[in-house]
Amino acid sequence: MDLSIETLKLEAFLLVLVRIACFVAIAPIFGHKSVNARLRVLIAACITLTVFSALNPDMPEYDSVFGFTFLMLKEAAIGLSLGFVSSLVMAIISMSGEFIDREIGFAMAQSFDINSGMMTTITANMYDKLVYLIILITNMHFYILKAIVRFL
Repeated sequence: MDLSIETLKLEAFLLVLVRIACFVAIAPIFGHKSVNARLRVLIAACITLTVFSALNPDMPEYDSVFGFTFLMLKEAAIGLSLGFVSSLVMAIISMSGEFIDREIGFAMAQSFDINSGMMTTITANMYDKLVYLIILITNMHFYILKAIVRFL
């Protein structure tokens, strides 16, 4: 039984892992303080294994260690930007719930939200959970994964 791994396959796997790990690090569902760091690493590794075996991406051309480092930084920037945009969308939804609570007088009734690590209002907390539920019910998480692996 031959367990050798081609170097180009390993490098391509590392590029995919860096992109997905950077996304998982700050994504709204995975990047919260309530999710353990080991669990985030496990989730990123499982998603990377699935994506890498399904797509089998080609390794882009580079000629030195600096070229590979540039490719890693590019993949990290893509993952971080996608995670930032998704967390920004969730922050906008939470802020809209806080605006609604201010208008109807529920701004004083705040509770500690474990996900964000700060005090949130009742409607903002409800909107967060509702959006997470809608994402899972409508299979939007598959579209988020497609956005992550779009240009591999």
